[in-house]
Amino acid sequence: MFIGQLSLAAFDDITNHKVSSELLRLTADNIFLHMAPATSYLRPLSQEFQQDAMEGLPQFHRLQVYCEDLQLDNQLYSKSCFHFAVLLCQGEKNETVQWSRVNNLIVCSRDLESYKENCFIKLCIAFSEEENSMFHVNDLSFELKPARLYVEDTFVYYIKTLFDTYLPENKTTCQSMNTSDTTLILPEQVREHARALVKPVKLRKLTIQPVNLLVSIHASLKLYIASDHTPLSFSVFERGPIFTTARQLVHALAMHYAAGALFRAGWVVGSLEILGSPASLVRSIGNGIADFFRLPYEGLTRGPGAFVSGVSRGTTSFVKHISKGTLTSITNLATSLARNMDRLSLDEEHYNRQEEWRRQLPESLGEGLRQGLSRLGISLLGAIAGIVDQPMQNFQRVSEAQASAGHKARGVISGVGKGIMGVFTKPIGGAAELVSQTGYGILHGAGLSQLPKQRSHPNDQHVEQAPNSHVKYVWKMLQSLGRPEVHMALDVKIVSGSGQQHEGCLLLTSEVLFVVSISEDTQQQAFPVTEIDCLEDEQQKDLLKVQLKQQRVPSDLEADGARERLSEQQYNRLVEYITKTSYHLPPSTATVPAPALQTVAAEHLPTIMKTYQYVVDPNFAQVFISKFTMVKNKALRKGFH
Repeated sequence: MFIGQLSLAAFDDITNHKVSSELLRLTADNIFLHMAPATSYLRPLSQEFQQDAMEGLPQFHRLQVYCEDLQLDNQLYSKSCFHFAVLLCQGEKNETVQWSRVNNLIVCSRDLESYKENCFIKLCIAFSEEENSMFHVNDLSFELKPARLYVEDTFVYYIKTLFDTYLPENKTTCQSMNTSDTTLILPEQVREHARALVKPVKLRKLTIQPVNLLVSIHASLKLYIASDHTPLSFSVFERGPIFTTARQLVHALAMHYAAGALFRAGWVVGSLEILGSPASLVRSIGNGIADFFRLPYEGLTRGPGAFVSGVSRGTTSFVKHISKGTLTSITNLATSLARNMDRLSLDEEHYNRQEEWRRQLPESLGEGLRQGLSRLGISLLGAIAGIVDQPMQNFQRVSEAQASAGHKARGVISGVGKGIMGVFTKPIGGAAELVSQTGYGILHGAGLSQLPKQRSHPNDQHVEQAPNSHVKYVWKMLQSLGRPEVHMALDVKIVSGSGQQHEGCLLLTSEVLFVVSISEDTQQQAFPVTEIDCLEDEQQKDLLKVQLKQQRVPSDLEADGARERLSEQQYNRLVEYITKTSYHLPPSTATVPAPALQTVAAEHLPTIMKTYQYVVDPNFAQVFISKFTMVKNKALRKGFH
């Protein structure tokens, strides 16, 4: 199975009850799923014993999942003061075979293998089918190509706090086991261990291929600490056979990757922005020197022209990596210094303003100089004005709290201290911000550094624009029915007699078709399904018609005791029944005159045909008509239901 794109989004419905804000969006491109029977688990048996041995063994299957690209976006980046727009993405995207060639039932095996080789994520699961349609995982293999990971502590804490509100409160109730007159209460921890031992993790083999990550971490502690593109390499994790608890397995995984991170602690310290990211500088210089010698050597093996081209490309790569490493080191040092100076200024308003501006990265050298100079000027003005502004703010805040004279004096002295601190820290932070913005402008303008961008813009959903759910209709409008069952809810535009249109909904239940006005949120009409017809307009495919037949009842009703008068509908059903059953009678009886039927049809009364029109989506019109026909036939007891 091929999937072109899969997108999953998480929304926040709790923070603001009027707007559902998008938090995270996971986007996966070009997914390939393949499942087939697995025969590698069974050893080759002799012909005479193979059939008997296969009968008692479970059937094994192998599921393979390939994903060409995956990205996790922070959809709050444009609305909050978070530093990263993307949390997880692929490190370096290789040129792969075109997806249009792979997404085909008749695909070349070479193209498919090339696609599998260049996929970002590879997952292979071998499982067996057991009793009660349950599946047991036997083998699990996972492979991840080099990736980039961006972590910010404030965002992690915010998401964790928000996700805790999604889960219901954990009200642990101790289960009691009554044995005669004694009640044994087991602690929750004992029950958890018992459940873990009853259902252990059983795997024949677990394999996680080596993982290479470039990790960027921003930690907003008392001091701003950041690590820029720290290279972390983790060796293969392979265990098997496994028969343990989930807790022990997670502990083994955590120890394995923690040990790998400790072995790379030198690179972590060397990538700190407060130190100028010397590790990133060394890595860039190393890559430049490697390209300077490798590219000419590769060209030398192909001829003189390729050698000259290799020398040119090697020199260009060397200069590019040296420039990128130097500029990145200086820019990171200036950024870290500017952030820490803004924190030490003790001016929260100044800090928030600088953080908001800092997220607007320049795209060229000119824009970087302009932003840097403007922020330097704002910092200088803020340093001078802070000497007076900070004491006044503290005095006003203490006065509003109606504190004593001692508290007012301490507030003024504290404001003076903040103002004096800002005189030293704000100009230094502004100068560092000038260097930082200029460096970002050069890097982005020359294409030397490009941070990943969001795949899609945040899609916030307002409550007043959200569609109504079936549960609302059942609870609010269909309680009068004995068994409220909504077969289909179709959003339509109700066409009035004057031709005006307004939003509405058709609710098809087992007995009644309801017409609901969405703007007024009330029920407007109700039609018994047995007395109406639903059809599509022949000329306009987006026009749905509901026809209601109304009979005018005469004032003088006839009453004849010798016969029973039936309605037209009952008479038609009786005629249909007699016609169908007459084919099963012997030929001799067909010639015998039938006795006079005492029950006759009612005289055709004058009817009034009233038509109601609704504008619908043509794709759903046929589905609704089919559903309506099925419900009406069931109500009339026609066909098999």
